[in-house]
Parts: sequence; structure tokens; C-alpha cells
Amino acid sequence: LLSWSPEADSSWSPVVLSQRVKADESALEIGVEQIKQLCRYRAGAELTVIPADGGYGNHHFLGPLKGVNCAIVVRLRRDRVLYGPPAAYGGRGRPAVHGDRFAFKEPDTWGEPVE
Repeated sequence: LLSWSPEADSSWSPVVLSQRVKADESALEIGVEQIKQLCRYRAGAELTVIPADGGYGNHHFLGPLKGVNCAIVVRLRRDRVLYGPPAAYGGRGRPAVHGDRFAFKEPDTWGEPVE
């Protein structure tokens, strides 16, 4: 289900799109398609912000939505580990794939905030 919250201070959210998840599909795939439909429909309108639960905070969901004209906010699980961009290639060996490690459970990996 994809629902719409027309007012920020209201808990009322009518359903906009409802689609059954077939055996050969995943909820993430259906969610991606629903968000793409909504963003196409709202093209030219004010910014659409889409909040999503922690189950959607991964590259399978966010990757296909890159470039979509909507802001997507997801809750990340507390056991997640993220990586920064890799350092510039030094010219020898295999180029680095990941940069600095950021583990939500390990404050010593957080580094200084950038504002």
C-alpha cells in the first residue's frame, strides 16, 4: 500500500496505490514501481517526501529510485554499516571499492560531522 498524508499534523492517510505482491515479485519491487508512479504523477508539484520503514533502507530499494524527482527518507536499522567513498586510485593494484567504515553501533567509527 502506498498512502498519502495531505496534512503534516494529521494521522489520516488515504491509500493512493494498492497492489498485490505476486509470488515472483518482492515488496521492494512493488514499492519502487509505486513510488515511480507517484513521482511521475506529481511532476511539477511541490517536493514529494516519501518516508519508508527500515526494511526499505537498502540498495535494492533506493538504487532504482536514483534520479526520481522525490525525496526519500528511510529509517536505517541500528546494526547497519555504511561505507564512505573510496580513496582516489593510487595507480597500483586493485582500486578500493569502499572508503571509511561507519557502523551505527560503534561511535568510534563515526568521525567528525560535516555540516
